[in-house]
Amino acid sequence: MVASAGDVTITFIESSGIEKVTTAKIGESLMVVATNNMVVGIDGDCGGSCACGTCRIFADVSIPGLLENPEEMELDMLEFAADGDPGQRLGCQIAVTKQFDGIKIKVVE
Repeated sequence: MVASAGDVTITFIESSGIEKVTTAKIGESLMVVATNNMVVGIDGDCGGSCACGTCRIFADVSIPGLLENPEEMELDMLEFAADGDPGQRLGCQIAVTKQFDGIKIKVVE
């Protein structure tokens, strides 16, 4: 896997504990990165339209400024699909930025 100047490395941790290292382009959604790399547990059934909840992740919110706050549509979907687990986000609603380089993203079981 050869990264270009506009790429970042993101590691997805599948619910089995397997880590899958991926290369992502700036601006792609985490859902697209995961589905393109066959990350187990990220299905993206709705194609990224924030309508299914099959791209749920736990993102590292400890890095200041890494993630923008979720919009109301994402919050509504998470309320429906998240089973009460705090800290979940929808991968389809998060665009990769340069600050994501080296981050680990845990896939929701």
